[in-house]
Amino acid sequence: MHNFDQEIDEETFEVLATQYQEIIVQQMVDETNAKDPDELRKIRIAGLKAMMRATFLTNPLATEADFERLWPQMFDDALIEYTQTTQYEVMEQIVENVEGDDDDDEDDDEFDDDDEDELEDDQKTPF
Repeated sequence: MHNFDQEIDEETFEVLATQYQEIIVQQMVDETNAKDPDELRKIRIAGLKAMMRATFLTNPLATEADFERLWPQMFDDALIEYTQTTQYEVMEQIVENVEGDDDDDEDDDEFDDDDEDELEDDQKTPF
């Protein structure tokens, strides 16, 4: 059974890196020639599919037929993962911003009674 925590071997990395680079270059060329958003979407999905196919087929048990059978599920899973990751990252940033704002507000609220008395005195004095 495959250990998912295990790093890929150097040979597999080199093969995939080369294939990914070729796919990305071709995708960039195709995107440059895209005429509308639907065509651009198809090009991007094709690039994702090509990279996933290359990765999938590095498993010695995998076949092209297996990939084609599983591709719709893999695409759905990629969309779900993107959504969950993006949502988590945005929420994390919002929380950090709110906590940062709360720290600023606490500093503003932290003045002693002497400051308050000075404010009152300033308001009474016309100069």
